[in-house]
This record gives sequence, C-alpha cells and structure tokens, in this order.
Amino acid sequence: MSDPLSAAASVIGLLTAAAQVSKILADVIEKARHAPDECRRIKAEVDEIRNVLSSLQLFIVGNVCASRSRTSLIMVEQVVVTLAACVTAFSELDTFATALQSEMRMSILDRLRWVTKEKDIKHVLVRLETHKSSLALMLMILTWMMQRTGSATSAKIGAFIKEKGTDVKDIFAVSGHPTLVMRLQTAFETPPKYGTNHSLAPYSVHDAAGVLLRYLKSLPEPIVSYSHYEQFVDEISPAMEASSHDWETEAISIAQRSIRALPSLSRQLWLYLRDIMAVFASKSDDNQMPALRLVSAFQPSILSGPPATMDADAHHLTIRITVFLVENQDHFLLGQD
Repeated sequence: MSDPLSAAASVIGLLTAAAQVSKILADVIEKARHAPDECRRIKAEVDEIRNVLSSLQLFIVGNVCASRSRTSLIMVEQVVVTLAACVTAFSELDTFATALQSEMRMSILDRLRWVTKEKDIKHVLVRLETHKSSLALMLMILTWMMQRTGSATSAKIGAFIKEKGTDVKDIFAVSGHPTLVMRLQTAFETPPKYGTNHSLAPYSVHDAAGVLLRYLKSLPEPIVSYSHYEQFVDEISPAMEASSHDWETEAISIAQRSIRALPSLSRQLWLYLRDIMAVFASKSDDNQMPALRLVSAFQPSILSGPPATMDADAHHLTIRITVFLVENQDHFLLGQD
C-alpha cells in the first residue's frame, strides 16, 4: 500500500466506512435511551477522523501539491501502518456498531446488556484516538509546510507584518479586506512558489495578519497538540500558581523543558509566533495590543485542549500561560533544541 494509488483507495474506503459507522452510531444514540456515553465519543472521534482523512486525500490524489522536501518528513511506513490500523479498527467497529443496531431493533436494551459491551467500546475508542493523532500530525506537517515552503514564505509574511505593522493600531484585532485576504491566501497556497514571489505591495498589514490567523485556525489541532496539552499545562501551571519569590524562574525553567518536549515542527512554529507576539507587545503603547490582547487574537490556535473539555477556567488558564511565555520571550530562543 506504499504507492499513491493504493493509499488513495485506502483513504476512500476508510471515508466510506467511517460514514457508514457514523450513520449507524447516530441511529443507535438517537433510539437507544441507555446507550453508553462512549458511543457518542466514538461517533465524535469517527467524524473527526473523517475530516482529517478528507484533507489528507487532497494531498494523496494530487489536488493539493506537496514537494518531496515536505512529504519526506512523513515516512511511507508511517502512512502504511496508520492506514492499515484504521482499516482494521473500522472493520471491527462496523461489525460492532451493526450488532448494536440489531439489538436496538429487538427492543431488549437494558443497562446490564450495555455494561457488557462498554469495555470493548472503550478499547476501540482508545485506538481511534491514537489513529486520529497520527493522521492529524501528518496533515499538520503537510499543511504547515505547504504554506511555508521551508522558512521562506513565513519569513516573508512575518517580516512584512513586523516591518509595516508594529505601530499600527489594533493589528491582529481588526480584519483585513476580505477580497484581498483571500487573494493573498490563494497566492501562498499556489504551487510552485507558494507566494514567495508574490508582491505584498497591494496589501495592508491587516490583510497579511488576517492570512496568518486564517492559516492557524485551519490547522486540525492547536500548535501544542491535544496529545501534549495536558502534560504541558500540568507542568507549567503549578509553578505559576506558587507563592514563592522565585516562582517566575521556576516557571520559566519548566516551560523550557516543556517546549523542548514538543515535536520539532510544533516547537519551531510555536517559538516563531511567540517571537512575533513579543515584538508587537513591546510596541503596545502605539498599537494598543498588549500581550493579553495579542494572545486572545491567536487563541485557541496555540494552546488548547479538545473543545469538549474546555470550560471557562481552562480557557483562562491557557491564556495566562501563553501570555506568561510571550512576556518572557527572551528566555525562549528560536531554534532552541
């Protein structure tokens, strides 16, 4: 299954299977009053995997181009293993979901019967979450590198914003012109140059900032992925809550370790964006964009847990952590290993 045609066929088959499983589970959830909560969670995972697979399909069938330098970041073995695992999981899940649907129609649904199945449901759920994370990482690599073409594209738009926009009021908070933003976004998404030879003269800094924010919000997961979120927050937040006089030094030390633990691609993009935010925050007297307001404009694209797990306190905590890191940007250098 290492050739593009086989991979494309596998993705199409998975999309079909996922749609069927999602439909069956939706029917079970709607009509079975005592269906376990895990059924709803599995349906949510299946639907999220469908979204990721649909995006990956564009790269595999060639509707969206990715150069060898970008796709080489993803090993062929990773694609083969992940797709094969998904095929197995969806095959088992289809059988399981169909059985649930048959029992539902028999009207013999009692809680005891569901309990006997919950262990199997939870096992499937764990596997689906693992497969989704692998597929999402592949998609993140492709989408990020597609728009970056190495560092050239991001360096160009970042340099433009920093050169022209540090004194501009409400930068990142005020939207650019919709038509110009779309035109610029299209230029950065079009091969083979991906915007590196596209003149920025017709565009305002608000247009450029809008493209950057649009890109971040299109990522399948925040820069600090869901799989790293809990550990990242759990390690940093206690130090920030400490009352000792050296809490800031301790929090910075912990943050440095947490950042080093991130995947290389996520770490570099994270540090790059924090550098941009720190530059604009340092000119907040002119642009009226202190760190808190900047972070609010970029969130939840930087640090967030899965939407269903985020209450008001969790959102507030992620903003506090990100603001702290922006305000202490000097301790986190680009290219940090």
